[in-house]
Amino acid sequence: MRRVAGALFAAALSLCGCDNDAAILEEVSRIEKERVARHAQLAAQSPAWLAEKRGHAGAVTTASGLVYEVLRAPPDPSLPTPTRASRVLIDYEGRLPDGTVFDSSLGRGGAQFDVAALVPGVAEMLTLMRPGEEVVAYIPAALAYGAEGAGEDVPPHVALEFRIRLIAFERDEGSMAVTQ
Repeated sequence: MRRVAGALFAAALSLCGCDNDAAILEEVSRIEKERVARHAQLAAQSPAWLAEKRGHAGAVTTASGLVYEVLRAPPDPSLPTPTRASRVLIDYEGRLPDGTVFDSSLGRGGAQFDVAALVPGVAEMLTLMRPGEEVVAYIPAALAYGAEGAGEDVPPHVALEFRIRLIAFERDEGSMAVTQ
């Protein structure tokens, strides 16, 4: 939303000097048409993009259609995995299939979430991870934001890529699971 509002504001400012409402409306319409076309293109490309990711050496596909690759194995494979009831501390970066970053905790020291509050694909991925593990997850649109999308940053019907590092999580009984 911020990007579109900023673009519309910039377009209006650039045209204000010409005192022509029709020109402003035309520019706003052009920007909106470009945004809609880009979103449609991303949605159309998502199935092929996911299929290509499934073909990567070492890629794992779950029964739900989530595809992931382990970038860094957990230093202690004996640690437990989070459950959907867990609270996690993760470092992450979310990207659209064209590489556009739409959300990131990198440089902020991680972010805390309740697993159950996350989109289904990220929640599923986290329940497969151990502290210290890092993955890149390719999430089908149905396991991401689906037909709704997420504001202006994530269009409807678009698959997503999340790079995730599980730093720690709170176990159901309240103790922390973390690598040393």
